This record gives sequence, structure tokens and C-alpha cells, in this order.
Amino acid sequence: MYSEICENLPVDYTVGLVTTCNMCCEMCFRRWDPNKYSKDFIDDDVFQKLVNAMRTQKPEIIRWHCDGELLNEPAASKFLNTVVEMSADENCFSTNGQNIDHYIEKLVGTKLTLLIISVDAATEETYKKIRHANFSKLLNNIRKLNTYKEENNLSTPRLKFMFVLMEENKHELGLFVEIAKFLNVSEIEVMPLNTAVCSSSKLREVQLEEAKRVCKFAKANANESGIIFNFGYDA
Repeated sequence: MYSEICENLPVDYTVGLVTTCNMCCEMCFRRWDPNKYSKDFIDDDVFQKLVNAMRTQKPEIIRWHCDGELLNEPAASKFLNTVVEMSADENCFSTNGQNIDHYIEKLVGTKLTLLIISVDAATEETYKKIRHANFSKLLNNIRKLNTYKEENNLSTPRLKFMFVLMEENKHELGLFVEIAKFLNVSEIEVMPLNTAVCSSSKLREVQLEEAKRVCKFAKANANESGIIFNFGYDA
């Protein structure tokens, strides 16, 4: 009986592959707790067991949600070829996007259905303050990815933008949606800043009612253009 029930359940994998990263964002645990992990990567035998199980079970969703950056060496060489060829209704992973340009041909037209890009800003100044990296480079990388998709008449992976809402960037959420429109993003997800992770940072949480107000207008704007807008507030 129990085996019959389990066989009918949807299979959903969330797998952490990498803990190393090419960035050190202001709200990241890596900046405030650099010794959190003792290993840089998932064990090879564990990874292979998971891959074998996925190939047998044909999951609905595979989320390669790393605490580090997959599009960075040596992580990409270890895992990327396998990740993009796994079959699922939704096969996705998250990236900071700074190295997308090095891996475009490996990402586009594969079984990777969704590329999730953490952005958190809509201007160079705010991006540098929060993520300590180059905003123009990120935008150029996404343009290159889109151009390659268009030139080869390919539709995958779709793009999803992540935005961690805080006092330092709430005024940019409207512009953020406009940039997402321009870059053919299909989905936006807004999450509240968790200061428990970055208690030593000067970043500030947005009060709930203000967050609802900001997200309400941004969602309406996004939805008008066919962009799915999700947010971690009861608004």
C-alpha cells in the first residue's frame, strides 16, 4: 500500500552542489560565516547516486540550488554537463550571472528549462552596494544569452529574476520590473531580506505593510507584460 502511494507522488529534487562562489554579497552567509561549510562540493558518490535516481524516477522538478556558484570553475567542469541534460518538467538552477557569457552554448537549447538569476538591484550603484559586483556586465551577459537564443531559434532556458527586498533597494523595484521586461524575463520572485543570516550587515528589512505596497504596484506592472510575479509577503 505504502509503495503504491509513494509511486504516485510527484518527485521533486532540491540539490546543493557547490558552496564556493566568485562573489561575496552583503547579505550572504559567506561574508558573515565563512566557515559554515567544510566541503566545497557535494561528494562525487552522492551526486552520482542522485543522478541515477533522477534518471529512473523522471522527476517533475529538479532544483540545483547551490549555496555557491555553479557557473564558476572548477564547479562548472564537475557538474554542468550533467545538470543541463537531466530530464524533468522543470530543470533549473540559480546563478549570480557574472559568468554566463562563458557558458552560453552549454546552457541554451539543452534540457535546462529555467535559469534563475539573483539580481537584487536595478542600478549600478545599488548593485555594487549589495552584491559588490559589476551590474553592466550582468546585463550584457543576459543580452548575449538572449541573442544566442534568438539567432538559433531556441526558447530555453527561460529566465527568472530574484530580488531580495530591503530598504536599500525598494525604490528600484519598479525599474527592476522594466529591466526584466526588456530582457525577456518570464518570472520575477521577490523575497524579504533575512537579517538573521546577515546580522552584522547594515542592510535593513522593509516593514511588512511597506513591502506589500511596493510589491502590489510592481506585480501589476509585471503582470501587464505577462511576467509572473511572486513574492514572499501576504499581499
